[in-house]
Amino acid sequence: MVFSRLLARESTLGVDVGSNSIKVVSAEPTKHGIKIDGVAMCPTPSDSVKEGVIVQIPEVASAIQFCMRSTGVKATSAVAAIAGPGVIVRHVSMPRMTEQVLRKSIG
Repeated sequence: MVFSRLLARESTLGVDVGSNSIKVVSAEPTKHGIKIDGVAMCPTPSDSVKEGVIVQIPEVASAIQFCMRSTGVKATSAVAAIAGPGVIVRHVSMPRMTEQVLRKSIG
């Protein structure tokens, strides 16, 4: 699973930037599964996100840094999801194949 590989390095940060708030979670793998070791939430700077698009990147970056520092959330890597009007999602049917063949098919 791709997510478990991302978490294998140590703690990983997940960030959700919304129009009203920024949510941050830090997770790390354990032998019993994934452990959430930090959660933080802070307001998104006004007028920095419009229609799901970050329009004031430095302000949002500063807010994320402040949020992490003030709550003590730390991580060695990060995972991001992209949403908004510029994202196109398509469902594709594919035959069964090994991961190696799949990687060659989409690379």
